[in-house]
Amino acid sequence: ASLAVRADGARVLWCGGGDKGVHAWDPRAGQTTGGITTFASHQEMVVCVRWCPGNEHRFASCSYDGTTKLWDTRGKLPLHTVTAGNAGEGDRLFAVDFHGPNRFACGGVDGALRVYKLDDEVRTEA
Repeated sequence: ASLAVRADGARVLWCGGGDKGVHAWDPRAGQTTGGITTFASHQEMVVCVRWCPGNEHRFASCSYDGTTKLWDTRGKLPLHTVTAGNAGEGDRLFAVDFHGPNRFACGGVDGALRVYKLDDEVRTEA
């Protein structure tokens, strides 16, 4: 499971876990189940969630399903989905993080680090 908090002091926490969803939580509400909203598109456990620096609405999640998804909090569907090498053959992802506001990287069981540049669409960098 993973937990992400925006660095700008926003009061919403994001977590991913075994139910395959990414959940937003407002600790001021005192909830212990359910969250305030859920983003669902992964097919297996969500193991990492990270906020995009410089964009208060964008975050990424990665999963044991071998995908990294880029999200916008103002919608319910992922903006982009990128797949690890042989995701159908067990290439689980373990981590995703942003490198500035326009790049993110992910890595998993295959030991490869994949870096993507954000433009109008996600592109793989050499």
